[in-house]
Amino acid sequence: MKKITVIFCASTLLINLLILSGCANTEKQASDIPNWVSGISKRYPDGLYLIGRGHGADIDTAKDRARADVAKSVEVQIQQTTSDVQTFSQKTIGSETQSDASLNISRQIDTQTNKIIQGVTIAEIWQDPKGGFYALATLSRNQANTALSSEIKLKDDATRLLLEKTKNTDDRLHKARYLDKALVLQLERSELQRTLQAIDRTGQGIATQYPANKIDATLNQVLRDVKLKPQPAGSHKQSLAPILSGSIAKAGFTESKQNADYTLQSVLDVDNLGNKEGWVWLKGTFSINLIDNNGSARGNKRWDMKVSARDERVAQRRLLDNISKKLDASLRSTIIGFTK
Repeated sequence: MKKITVIFCASTLLINLLILSGCANTEKQASDIPNWVSGISKRYPDGLYLIGRGHGADIDTAKDRARADVAKSVEVQIQQTTSDVQTFSQKTIGSETQSDASLNISRQIDTQTNKIIQGVTIAEIWQDPKGGFYALATLSRNQANTALSSEIKLKDDATRLLLEKTKNTDDRLHKARYLDKALVLQLERSELQRTLQAIDRTGQGIATQYPANKIDATLNQVLRDVKLKPQPAGSHKQSLAPILSGSIAKAGFTESKQNADYTLQSVLDVDNLGNKEGWVWLKGTFSINLIDNNGSARGNKRWDMKVSARDERVAQRRLLDNISKKLDASLRSTIIGFTK
């Protein structure tokens, strides 16, 4: 009887030890899970780092997802402060439609995000005993801040030099060229500023000394002071005259029949390519030349286009419509570009 009791007690003790051992292992496994997997990282505090987490069946997938998590965080914060820049860009960049401007802003955000992501490092990796891997990606706020501040300074320095050049020339088109470049630099800087605000915990960034809206206002005034005399030529000159006048106004220049600073010559050559399956095809070559008061050419540009219609008159109208759209979209940048 005593022997049976001893065996029973020993068995009970062994079972209890196994139970206690299992509980201990469970507690040990739980304590081995890094705090960053599901919570805040103590080693990489939010005040100093942006962090991203990634999980995958293999290490590389986990790393890629962690980097993407950081990128998403940065991109979201940039987008939250981008609406005003987008509106200004749509108003300023006359050669783009609203959808084009939106796409351009998105591309700038992507570009800035990609630059930031270059500084992301994989700080830790944890293998889940149940399967899969976890990765922690970190981005030093101070490191990103330094890189962005350096880029901002470069754009501000370049802007300052361009604005100084505007004071040292009496040529209005050269002034416009310098101002146009400065405006582009400051619009790009605005995106850098918003990225910096997303990274910087204070959200302050670096205030600009050269506001884009002021540069834009000065540029528009300079363009208004440029007087252009439209001079269409060729068999289509009567049809081109209103197109030139309208595009000159939309580009911000002033049309002047007398005392003009420049003459804007234009000509349209049209070739009838014949009737193909009931469609009349026309090929048009439209060109402009900018001539100063000394008779010197400042620049020229040509556009080639094809149109078709069931009727030749309709095809000609479409050709003229295409010319009007192209001029409205690019006359300003084209004439400014003649000063390169």
